[in-house]
Amino acid sequence: MGSGCRREATLAKASVALSCCAGGTGLCDDRAEHQSDSEGSVTGPEVLDIARDAIWTIMLIGWPVMVAGLVVGVVIGLLQAVTQIQEATLVYVPKIITIFVVLLLSLPYMGSVMSSYMDRLVERMIAGG
Repeated sequence: MGSGCRREATLAKASVALSCCAGGTGLCDDRAEHQSDSEGSVTGPEVLDIARDAIWTIMLIGWPVMVAGLVVGVVIGLLQAVTQIQEATLVYVPKIITIFVVLLLSLPYMGSVMSSYMDRLVERMIAGG
């Protein structure tokens, strides 16, 4: 069975399940058929794999902002130590401006990473696990 046929079969099963349960109660007449179908169940290792992929995606999305905030914080801290200016609020404005600029510049990258993660999730759903 080709991948196109498998996708159509999976979509057809989902369509039948949704139309069957659309009565408002959420109960299907052929519940035993849906429960005994183990093709749609997710195993423990698959859940861990999806969670690992999600955590890695979060790290990929967040690293530009975190690195920029870290660099600005260290530079301002060094300047404060050298000049002996002990103002606690001095760090916030440069950090906020830097993080805002980095977010604007890295939004296309972040969108690409999230899009590829969603594509991987949809492929898992279509493949049945």
